[in-house]
Amino acid sequence: LLQIHESLVSTKDLVMAIVAIQVGLISLLLVGFVIINRKLSKTVWDPFYNILDRLKKYQIDKDTSIDLPRSTTAEFRDLSLAITQLVNRNQEAFKIQKEFTENASHELQTPLAICRTKLELLAQTNELTAQQAELVGSLFSGMERISRLNKNLLLLSKIENRQFLEIEEISL
Repeated sequence: LLQIHESLVSTKDLVMAIVAIQVGLISLLLVGFVIINRKLSKTVWDPFYNILDRLKKYQIDKDTSIDLPRSTTAEFRDLSLAITQLVNRNQEAFKIQKEFTENASHELQTPLAICRTKLELLAQTNELTAQQAELVGSLFSGMERISRLNKNLLLLSKIENRQFLEIEEISL
């Protein structure tokens, strides 16, 4: 008894079907990997972008502290801690500088007024020689420069304290 079986599908068609199935499976795998990679990247990098967003919104003269999110990733925890420490140091330096500017400008006003008054009294005396008058004149010019510096410090202090609320555009 001899039986001969002949395939109804040709070898060429069979190879094409196998190739098509493999290409489809590889395409599905690649699409799956891309989707999984995007989701994992978003999950992993989300704390970083939150930190970055909070840093962009932070204003040293308005905000008292920066509240950074906690992360399960050690590197982002370290980054948050370092940024918080840096912001706290900068905030303290800003506060100290602001207080110094305010105090210096206010404390300089009284001695400047006293020196100016004494110089004016000295200039009004009749017994001044030409050389002494020249010295008094140079002292007056030095006092004027110090007074301008003090006025500028006061102006800076007022600007930092937002005492000038009117904003006006000027055409240059």
